[in-house]
Amino acid sequence: MSLTSWKKEFYSNIPDNGAGMTAKQAIKHSVKKWTGLLKKNLNKHQIDREKNVIYDGDSNTFYIDDSSCALCEKYITYIEARMGQPNTVCRKCPLYKSLGKECAVGASAPYNKWLSNGNATAMLKALQKLLEKPNKK
Repeated sequence: MSLTSWKKEFYSNIPDNGAGMTAKQAIKHSVKKWTGLLKKNLNKHQIDREKNVIYDGDSNTFYIDDSSCALCEKYITYIEARMGQPNTVCRKCPLYKSLGKECAVGASAPYNKWLSNGNATAMLKALQKLLEKPNKK
């Protein structure tokens, strides 16, 4: 097992940098990735983690950040981010709307929980909650 096998099971490339995905497709993509980040699934594929990087014994690496998040790719407004506009970077993201803040702001934020202890459960629960909401296209 390896990072290649992990990606085959849990992560496909984000089409058109997220632009061609519906909100529901981006959420499902994220749920699948975060399911793969559960410790049991990382162990199954012999993947280690250090901060926001997962890697295998062959030194293949994969970053868990905005570049590998379908929701970030679909919704982040990079022009506003470059201009330093506060609280605008993620405002269109369904996860931001559900949490009431960015998923990486504050110690209790789901992404930061994963960074600190490797537990993907908080992020996975937050994403699954989005799938339960009606009218997600």
